[in-house]
Amino acid sequence: MEHIILLLYLEDVQYGRRLLRFLMGKKNPRLHPELITVKEKIKMRKGSKDEAVAILTDCIEIEEDEKHKVIYLCSEQDAKQKKIFQYQKAEEIYRILLTYLDISPRGQTSGNTKESGIEKGIFCVFSPEGTERTAFAVTLSQYLGQQGNCLYLNLSGFPVFFEEELKEEPSFERKGLAELLFLVHQDNFETLCRELQEPFGSACMLSPVTNFKDLLDCSMEDWGALFDNLLSKCGYDSIVIEMGQLFEYTLDLLGRADRIFIIREEGLCGAIRAAVFRQYCRVEKKEALERRTEYIVLPFDKKEWEREISCQTLKELSQDTQKMNEIRRVLEEGETGEEVCIIEDDG
Repeated sequence: MEHIILLLYLEDVQYGRRLLRFLMGKKNPRLHPELITVKEKIKMRKGSKDEAVAILTDCIEIEEDEKHKVIYLCSEQDAKQKKIFQYQKAEEIYRILLTYLDISPRGQTSGNTKESGIEKGIFCVFSPEGTERTAFAVTLSQYLGQQGNCLYLNLSGFPVFFEEELKEEPSFERKGLAELLFLVHQDNFETLCRELQEPFGSACMLSPVTNFKDLLDCSMEDWGALFDNLLSKCGYDSIVIEMGQLFEYTLDLLGRADRIFIIREEGLCGAIRAAVFRQYCRVEKKEALERRTEYIVLPFDKKEWEREISCQTLKELSQDTQKMNEIRRVLEEGETGEEVCIIEDDG
């Protein structure tokens, strides 16, 4: 799913700043606005494999080229010429802008919008802290499982759900993710997946690997083929992936997701870990991944969640109206880790 860097170049810089903050406040996961105050720096801003660059400007001299789509803010409205009437409410400008960029209000492409209220795609939940991550990922899978066919996968080093019910001594003999990973190129992949999947409340799951080396032995091509097959051949509407460890392809796997959630710890340690993640993205030249990441605070108390999940079924969790509403709010509102980006004259 392509993301769009939207460069705002406007004669009235203060208006540009206000519009930037308005667009940032919409928290659209596919739209990444930046304010540029120096015309010459527009050409320096380039896209990537997963990002396109568009320009929103009131300068008619700026013309579209193969690297930049241009949308004009002016005194008239003309869809064919990608012109938006500037003197109207920001909400209406935003609506038209999304139409021109082929983005829905929630960030999907027009060809991949929600069908019958079903959220679709890959949802990655990542955090160095185990309980918060598991609480959100599992509850998210129950929410999505009510809407459509959802699969829960655990790629963390120390999973707790090996089947639908929590057990102090898990059954390590169960077949699941490890076996399917090495069968991704089989013609009967769909049949094998159906045989290995297990009930997981309103969703379903594949039992996690019982030897951590199985995670490390797979190439990125194997992971990519697995996700593609699960979505295209097995009929899953959504996949929730819980991740909590760093291995060679962690950032690449996160990059395959449609939504990336990092559970934000409160306090100094949480701020440091978030900074470390941003640094990892910079070092690996995956700034686009960091821009797409949504940092969220767990919408419910993790200790309370642990107590509840130990004495109720996942099906009962999926019927907990309060928790489902909290997950819905996170999906609709999100919370990005993006800082307001303003590119100004160095002098």
